[in-house]
Amino acid sequence: MLGALLFWNMQRLERHLYAESANLPLTSDTNVPPTLALTTFALGPLRGLIVDGLWWRMIQLQSQGDHFETMQLTEWITALQPRFPQVWAFGAWNFSYNVAYEFGDPMDRWKWVDRGIRLLRDDGLRYNPNDPVIRRELARIFLDRIGGRMDPAQEIFKREWALTVMRYLKRGDREELVQLSDARKNRQTLTARPDVAALLSDARELGLDLLDPEQALDESRRTDAQKKLFQEDAHRAAWADLQRLASSAGLLANLKLDVDRMLFVDREYGPFDWRLSQAHAVYWAAGDQPFADFLPHGEDETQLTVMVRQAMEQSFQNGRLIYDEKTGFFLTTNNVAIVGKIHDYYGYLMEHHFSQGVDALHRMFLEEAMAILYSNNLIASAKRLYHHYAEDYMSGPDRQPFEDFALRQMNRILQTNTTTDNRSIVNAALTQGCFWYAAGETQKAAGYLRMARDVWERHQRKYASDPGHLLPPFETMREGVLRGLAQSNLAVELQARLSSAASGLDRLKEFNSETGDNLYLGHHGEDEHEAEPPPGRTDARGPDAK
Repeated sequence: MLGALLFWNMQRLERHLYAESANLPLTSDTNVPPTLALTTFALGPLRGLIVDGLWWRMIQLQSQGDHFETMQLTEWITALQPRFPQVWAFGAWNFSYNVAYEFGDPMDRWKWVDRGIRLLRDDGLRYNPNDPVIRRELARIFLDRIGGRMDPAQEIFKREWALTVMRYLKRGDREELVQLSDARKNRQTLTARPDVAALLSDARELGLDLLDPEQALDESRRTDAQKKLFQEDAHRAAWADLQRLASSAGLLANLKLDVDRMLFVDREYGPFDWRLSQAHAVYWAAGDQPFADFLPHGEDETQLTVMVRQAMEQSFQNGRLIYDEKTGFFLTTNNVAIVGKIHDYYGYLMEHHFSQGVDALHRMFLEEAMAILYSNNLIASAKRLYHHYAEDYMSGPDRQPFEDFALRQMNRILQTNTTTDNRSIVNAALTQGCFWYAAGETQKAAGYLRMARDVWERHQRKYASDPGHLLPPFETMREGVLRGLAQSNLAVELQARLSSAASGLDRLKEFNSETGDNLYLGHHGEDEHEAEPPPGRTDARGPDAK
């Protein structure tokens, strides 16, 4: 019964798609191989019947677990209907979701997720340039399958995608994108430079063409003589510039990422860490649309704005990578720099598309943003958002002091069982503080340790006359947390840092939470509560806008 229903749905889709095909002269597209154009012309009206049969056969094979023949049938269907984006979207969804879930090994699953990306990016967009259906499905894979939390293997997916991008981007920040863009724009001048010309010549003598991105970036096949060439002091500057040129070309050729468009997206919607999936979800969903043009669509699913907003929020929550190339240590954390751009979006919605749903989303965003900023020891920024939140959502009698409200929101992040169990709250905050200190995130460690001490001091003051309810000394509780972490399954590099953490944690008590706290919080979030904008801000796009 289910198979018959699926077949009926596929027939309806095919009839709709085939009806549209009458006005699409396939042979006019120079991207279409001549054999495909000839086959399509020869089949004529039989093409729809053939595709119907292939759909039905693909459903049968998928239910039987014959994944490789399913892939072959998908290729045939997209070959027969290359101009219909829904066919490509279905094939990619089938690979990335249905087929991937059939495999237990995370790396096997990743191969199918990656196959879905390639099907859309490398093939679907070749026949349907800039098509919104294909872009939406690409963005969905990056947002949901790689960046989300629905699959136990998603940490593997994040790592594998990051390693793919890191072949071309080491840091993934805006500064690196600018360097790659400059190298591409100045290619002719660069290759004419005497030091670069000398390196190109020396490399050619060793059988290496450094203007070929694949040869320039592939370190695995280099001979000892080639490796030695790049270590010579006379070639260091030239080699760095040629690497940027090769990386820019490699991004475009292999990942279909144009570095200038990446810069545009980063300035309009970011900043992002381009080694992580959220930036790529926005790249494909937003396209060439400026942020100012994106805003009026509101929460319009058809315009991909919801997906863009979700990717920006996902980046705020977990969109900055901490990576150690030597040890392979891989950890993601908050991208706090994007908070102002998200707030600009909500400010526009509140003013132009107000509804109860929008109001609820805005409120939840502010609550989460305050907690994340507080946890990163960005107290001044958290306070500025709190003032905005209090004006919108707290009447006079209900208004809480900032510290009380911030600690309540932080407790939600820590997910302790009850807000009244101060011992649990202190231990949870200490655990987070010690963990992030070991990971090298001093600012975030200081934020959690500040919370732990604040809760501890409040508790001790409250029960000063009742010694039986006092908590142990703060240092004793901290040492207990350190011992527990030392016996846990933390990565080896974190264990080594924790072994000498006590003295460093003591110094964090003096950490200045105001240092560097000039975050752009959004036009609505700042201008109404400050006499002057924060230092360095030039317009509504933040201090780095160009």
